[in-house]
Amino acid sequence: MNKSIKFLLIIFCFIMFKPSPVNGAEKSKVTNVQFGNSIIEANVNKADVSNWTEFKNALEDPSIENIFVSENLQATSVATVNGNKTIEFNHKSINILSRYITINAPNKVTISNISIGGSTSNTYVFNGTGELIFKNDVSSSEKNQANIANMSGGNLIFDGVTMTFDNHSNYNVAVAAKNFTITNASTITSTAEKFYGITNAQDDGAKILIDKGSKVVTTSLKSATGNGRGQVWDIRRRADFYMDGEGTMLSVTGDGKQRADNGGIFLVQADHSTINVLNGATLDVHSLHTSAILLQSQGGIFNVDNDSEVNAVQDGDNNYTLGSTIRFRIRGGMTFNVTNKSKINIEKKSGNAPAIRMYGGGNAINISGASDFMVHNVGDGVNRDGGGDNRNQGILYTTGAGNSFKAVDEDSNISIISESGIPFDSKGTDLNIDIGQGSYFVARGKTSSINAGIFNSGKLTFMMDTVKYFDFRNGNKGNIFSSANTSTFVSKQSDLSVWEKNRGFNQSASKSWNNVDFELNGTNLANLQSSTSPTMIQNFDKMTNYSRMSANNQRAIVDDIRVPTDADQSVFAHVSVPGGKYDPPQSSNDGENSAQIGIYAPDGKSLYKLSGTTNTLSIYGEPEEPGWVKVTLPDDKFLAENQKVKVLSAWRGTVDDPPELITPSLPEDIKTDEEKVYAVVPPKPVVLETKDIDSLSKEIFGNGTPDTTAYLYLNDNDTGIKTEVSRDGKFRLPLPDKLVKGDKVQILLQDKKGLAKNVINPPYTNSKIGNIEPIKEFSYHDTKFLPGTSLYVIGQLTLAETPQTFDFGTQKISTSRQTFWPEIKGNLIVTDTRDNSEGWQIKLSEETPFIPEDKDKSNLNSILYYQDEKQEKPLSKDAIIIYEQDVSADGKYVITDGWGKENNKGIKAEVPVENQLLGSYTSVLNWSMEMVPNNS
Repeated sequence: MNKSIKFLLIIFCFIMFKPSPVNGAEKSKVTNVQFGNSIIEANVNKADVSNWTEFKNALEDPSIENIFVSENLQATSVATVNGNKTIEFNHKSINILSRYITINAPNKVTISNISIGGSTSNTYVFNGTGELIFKNDVSSSEKNQANIANMSGGNLIFDGVTMTFDNHSNYNVAVAAKNFTITNASTITSTAEKFYGITNAQDDGAKILIDKGSKVVTTSLKSATGNGRGQVWDIRRRADFYMDGEGTMLSVTGDGKQRADNGGIFLVQADHSTINVLNGATLDVHSLHTSAILLQSQGGIFNVDNDSEVNAVQDGDNNYTLGSTIRFRIRGGMTFNVTNKSKINIEKKSGNAPAIRMYGGGNAINISGASDFMVHNVGDGVNRDGGGDNRNQGILYTTGAGNSFKAVDEDSNISIISESGIPFDSKGTDLNIDIGQGSYFVARGKTSSINAGIFNSGKLTFMMDTVKYFDFRNGNKGNIFSSANTSTFVSKQSDLSVWEKNRGFNQSASKSWNNVDFELNGTNLANLQSSTSPTMIQNFDKMTNYSRMSANNQRAIVDDIRVPTDADQSVFAHVSVPGGKYDPPQSSNDGENSAQIGIYAPDGKSLYKLSGTTNTLSIYGEPEEPGWVKVTLPDDKFLAENQKVKVLSAWRGTVDDPPELITPSLPEDIKTDEEKVYAVVPPKPVVLETKDIDSLSKEIFGNGTPDTTAYLYLNDNDTGIKTEVSRDGKFRLPLPDKLVKGDKVQILLQDKKGLAKNVINPPYTNSKIGNIEPIKEFSYHDTKFLPGTSLYVIGQLTLAETPQTFDFGTQKISTSRQTFWPEIKGNLIVTDTRDNSEGWQIKLSEETPFIPEDKDKSNLNSILYYQDEKQEKPLSKDAIIIYEQDVSADGKYVITDGWGKENNKGIKAEVPVENQLLGSYTSVLNWSMEMVPNNS
């Protein structure tokens, strides 16, 4: 039994075979056979080959339909396919050397799991006009120099292929075919200098198709310098290029520096050719030096349709002023269609060539179906006027009549940004721009001179029909338009704003008009020809006075309402407006939008409905910000705790505009919720019943807000002493010890209303417990928080010390009246710390006469006197003034200083003979002190 048939017996038990040798190979009739990921079909003839001769014989034998390769092959001669073949290479390699395999029509060859390993440069493994299909794995050896296939006039298909390929120094295209298809989720990675290309006349009418989720990455970074080199995709015959289907992707990257008709890493150069990116496909082209995409095709069309995307990026233009990122070259009559939610992103990162260059007349760019067309040209950093090739333009129409740019349908979007040039330049030739209802259009640039515009043309015919938004800016304070005197600009039903040349773009507009139709004409579109707004006719002046114009028909959005407090007399709501399709909403200009705010009682009863218009405001000391609506309660009233505020409606226009001039917002445009009013105002200061305190005072009491906590502060510091104010408003607080004159005693009340959540910059007096009175007066929002009630410890007038005894000693009885001066133990001292306060006086009375120790003896009456410099005053039960101080200064007064016989001053006893009785006597004196009003 031969080897081939034994293998089949291992796989299946029921095999019918009849061996017969064919040209050194073997062939068999097989049924119901499948080998792993082999592509061999049932009921066909097969050959196993292990060398070039066997392989060549099998290719040329029309009876062989299936070929199995079991060893690496090296060509020793050319081969020509005869009949349809299915070849399983089993990951073996083929080194074609300088030979080739020809597949001419109508022959078809299907190959699986092949490795290309040619050692001879610029040769093709396969050629011919037939059909070549690759399946499963395709790869190249580490040093491969061969190309894959040149099927000029024929068909080449990658079907479900996973391929990694490089041909190293080979500079011919890796694949060529009139009809080239990559399909069924193929994954292709090529680092060949040139991946696909056609130049032969028999390839005219070519079709290139990438579809069904296939992903193709073609990267050429070989630094090729020849004119015919470096084009990763090089299509030079009339062709239709298609990418089709969601997930289908082609990435093209190249570092070529070629120019003119060779200048593009994705190049289509034949009349009536088309590029079509369809149904969710994505084309990414990244060029380091030359044009990313070049279309040189009279009547050529570039279609991007049905949620598809084209991204073209150019790092630089290699100082080639014609080398735009996308270049429509030489021919004219070319069309760029972007339709049905598709996207074009064009980015030029440096160099002064334009981002898009369209040669000749009759060129058209059409955007529709909510598609995006976005161009960003960084340029060379030097602001340039239009009118030349090297002016950093977004789009340049070079010459010829009938060029147009058009966008229609809701949410179609144009954004042309030139950082140091102008967005649109037709070099003095005529240009038509037509932007339809519901579209977006942003054009921003910078001219060199203030008299040049960011739209530069001969006759400019510009129509804006009820767009959602347009914004035209000259960032160097120049004009918007540079155009011939026959130019016209028409805008319908738009809210228009303009910025004078000396006004910053981030400031509110210089002038605005709501819902106007207007027309500009004349040189540089300087003249306002007509307007439906009388105030616009009166105040517009000249278009050349302005460096920004913007129109916005999008609904106002209320995106913030300040959480209110009971310290507020006003409510603030922030209104924004959408700008460009992908721009975040911007704060409204002054006078641009309005809102109505409702204020409700806690039970839901409507209290006020107040309206206001947007303005630039500083809210309670914050930095100024545009877009705020402020409504203020009438009659100087404040909001109250637990009231509710909410935005009821918003509209474009002022509160005074008639209904026909406003654009109302929808409920979904009100992004804010109802907010309650938080309490932040502290309780009112207490009323103290204690009027004065001094160092001897023990407590303080008064009346305050019920159910609050009263804290005692000493010299602005919390003492830790606190008490609850009762429901009837009464409270008592003990005073700390060691109070001294001048101490500040303050009572601060704190309520239990909790933290004012979400209030921006709440007062420091608010905490998770509630609101406490400030130590000092504190301004917050529209009110002032009064400080807690304070008392200062006053000075004292104190009878600090009185004599303990007056001892008259033991005296002899005499026959005459005797005067006795006592020995005084202790002093009579008064201290006064009241700061030049009222005067005071000391009074003295005799509580009891001298009473004898012996109860049987009589009292000694009326023998005590107070002697001063003027007179002698008898002491009795009636108090007499013995010392008086009219105006008191701080100090210590020792009144008994100087008392005694020597100075004839003080307390003395005058005892007549009849009262000189034997015995021991004691009397009690009373000292008192009184304040004397200051008569001054």
